[in-house]
Formats: sequence, C-alpha cells, structure tokens
Amino acid sequence: MRRRNYTAATLALAGIMAFGGTGVLFHNISSAREEDMVSVGKQTADSAEQAQAAEEWEGMIGTKKVYQEREKIYLPEGAKIKEESKEEGMARYKIAWNGREIFYLKSGSERESQSDISIGDAVMIAEKAVDRYSGQDVSGRDVSISLERNVPEEDDPAFAPIDGDSGSMSPAINRKNYGIRYYCLSIDGVGSHSYILRINSVTGEVFGYADFYEKDADGFQGYHDGEAVKKAKPEFSSIAGKFVTQSLELGKVTEYYAFHSGLMETEKATRETFDVYCRTEENDIVVVTLDQESKRVLCFEINPLLGE
Repeated sequence: MRRRNYTAATLALAGIMAFGGTGVLFHNISSAREEDMVSVGKQTADSAEQAQAAEEWEGMIGTKKVYQEREKIYLPEGAKIKEESKEEGMARYKIAWNGREIFYLKSGSERESQSDISIGDAVMIAEKAVDRYSGQDVSGRDVSISLERNVPEEDDPAFAPIDGDSGSMSPAINRKNYGIRYYCLSIDGVGSHSYILRINSVTGEVFGYADFYEKDADGFQGYHDGEAVKKAKPEFSSIAGKFVTQSLELGKVTEYYAFHSGLMETEKATRETFDVYCRTEENDIVVVTLDQESKRVLCFEINPLLGE
C-alpha cells in the first residue's frame, strides 16, 4: 500500500484557509495529503426523492448580497462584520450572519463579482451538501470560506507534481473545471467529522467534497497493492458508480480505472482508503475515495485537473 498525496486543488482546501485563532477545522489535518478527495455517500435511489432534492437545491440560490465599499466585498443581506485584520496582502473578516459566524479570508488575487453567488448562498449549499452526502446536520455551524481559482498548485496548465517524494508528474486529464473560480469552505461536523467543500462561485455546483473523519481503523486488514486490490475492484467500482450516478446525478459511468489503495491521515486517525476514477457518458471524470472498512464514500472530486 502506498500513501497517496492530495491533488493540488485538494491541498488548496487544506492550506488556504488558515484562520489564526478561529479554531476552525484545518488545525486538525496534520499530514492530510491524500490524493483523491471523496465524501460520504448517502445515496438517494428513489427518483421522486431525487427530484425533490434537486428542487430544494435550486431554491437555495438567490440570497441578496450587499456590497461593502470600504472592504470591497459582498456580504449577505443582514450580515455584520464583527472583526477585521490584515496581513501580507490578505484580509480576514469575522462575520455574523443568520445565527452563525463566517470566517472570510479575502486574498489579493481573487475578488467577488456581481455574477458570483453570495457567500450566504455558498454556506447554505455547503450545509445541504453535507446533509445529502453524509447525513449530518451542520446548519448554523461556523464556516470558514475563501474565494479561489481552480488551477494546479504550480500554476502550470498542463503539468504539476502529484508525488512529493518522487517528483513524478501527471498531465491534466480533464479541463472542464480548469480556471474556474470557486468558494472553498470548511465546516466542523458532528463529533469527529470535519468537512471541506469546493463550490463553483457562479453556478453553485459542489465539485469537491471531503469528510476528514477522526476514527481509527485499528485491527482492520485492508486491501493493499497487488492481488488484493484486483479482487476489490468490482465491489468498490459498483459503490463508486452508484454514487456518481445516483448521488451526484452525473449520468451513467462508462469506465472505471486508476484503482489504488492508500491512507487518509488526520491528527488522531488513519483511514485505509480505496480510490476509483469514474468516466461518465458525458465525459466527466469523478475520482471517488472510499473508506475500505465501512465502504462509505469519504471524498469526491469532479473533473480533477491532474491525473492519477
């Protein structure tokens, strides 16, 4: 078994949101550099339930936002800035809105525009996503958020390192999400769960999601490289395919490839994982990472920039 590194985009999730003193999420990810981010899969098989969920999802977009001239940011209507600090070209805001606190990091490179959904919309979409994919209710919990651009960490349109030890390179395998602007959010979950999401800042699509789950798999004998991985492929492919088709509603999966076992490491736990790349009939690529023991989806990424 090998330790996988997260893609550059995933690293942005874990690194860009370091809010000093807020106590929100990222301090508990010690060596979390697993390549394929994936979420927990609560699958909705009933078509009527799926249609209702889609209608509710669409109804979340549209929170009125108000431009703050001095800070050069948009806030949801009714939001109040409680604290503000600036350092090294970045501004941090502690915002009270709708019964929660939002810790907003504004970088010097990406600014909101009128075409972006409000950060209030992004927060509500994130809460709905966590409930849909994990079954946990995180409504009203504090959220960290920043606006980012989806490019490889090395700012190279075609290649970027994916293995810090070997320095190996991998070509971009899908450019559908290349260069888009997105909100990166983190939410503390219930108990030992922590969530990170990437949401397209214009369309509201959740294209990246991870549940960092602090539960050790002590004594579990996982599927490692070689024959064990080969034997596990059908079962994990089936789980990943149903998740892509039913939960993400991205259509039929036509190909499964790039199977790997790996580890997701957090401060207090290590999870044995299994990665599956799925290609859909619409030529979307979804990388799904599952917990080997529980067979649940831990993370997903839609149309990642880098190869496996």
